[in-house]
Amino acid sequence: MQTLKEKVRRSFDSAAHTYDSVATLQEEVARRMMNNLEFFKVNPEKILDLGSGTGLARKLFAEKFPGAETFEIDISYKMLSYSRTKHRGWTFWPFNRKHHHICADIEYLPLKPHSVDFVWSNLVFEWGESITRIIENIGRVLRPGGLVMFSTLGPDTLIELKSTFDHLEVQHPINEFLDMHDVGDKLIAGGLLDPVMDAEILKLEFSSLTSLISTLKKSGSISKAQMPSDRIPWCEVEKKYSNFAQKTQVLPASFEIIYGHAWAPNSKVSSKFPTIKIHQSKS
Repeated sequence: MQTLKEKVRRSFDSAAHTYDSVATLQEEVARRMMNNLEFFKVNPEKILDLGSGTGLARKLFAEKFPGAETFEIDISYKMLSYSRTKHRGWTFWPFNRKHHHICADIEYLPLKPHSVDFVWSNLVFEWGESITRIIENIGRVLRPGGLVMFSTLGPDTLIELKSTFDHLEVQHPINEFLDMHDVGDKLIAGGLLDPVMDAEILKLEFSSLTSLISTLKKSGSISKAQMPSDRIPWCEVEKKYSNFAQKTQVLPASFEIIYGHAWAPNSKVSSKFPTIKIHQSKS
């Protein structure tokens, strides 16, 4: 049986050439993250794009921080290869001094301690086995006073599909996600300071349930469950899901987006009692 990491790697490898065509959610979340970055006075020399995929954030970094050295790290070699094809000025580490592609596990980063100023991660934490290890690695590679900014999926993601399976009284294959309070607690446990968390619901519209499932597959999304869900005729699932149809006959799919940022401790500053600031704007 495949391990979870092997399953995730294979799924994203197979989605490398279709990911960009269905990455509407990822692009929108990245844009919102970059807008939030306007509130911070940071000018990093070294940026780590954690779980970079096909390099969607590359243009954003080039516009915002044109002089920065950037590291794209992803578990999928084919995703990195596709990113390199899109951005031919980039080469695989260590042959380019400015931009690097590194195929590695985000839970075991092959970077020196305190080697980057800014860690960016867009909708990636949910694909790891241990968010605790991910955060520990971020804390290890950040320089004193460095910033991590991330987004990840929350528990109300695909709530319509979960409800459909619940009404049909069958086990669903949808992944479970941490809520923002738990993520904030893990940031503090990982030694990061002044975490601020926020959440919102973004809704995408699809012409059919089949279209939604196809989009998820083309983006590399898989069920992390090792056991298959209960078998049920697909037509029954579609019929029940159609109850969520809007007046325009489109089917909504909700994605809870958790945003967060935190700071690496400054060598001159310590905090024995860090607190979490929570903002929530669900719609």
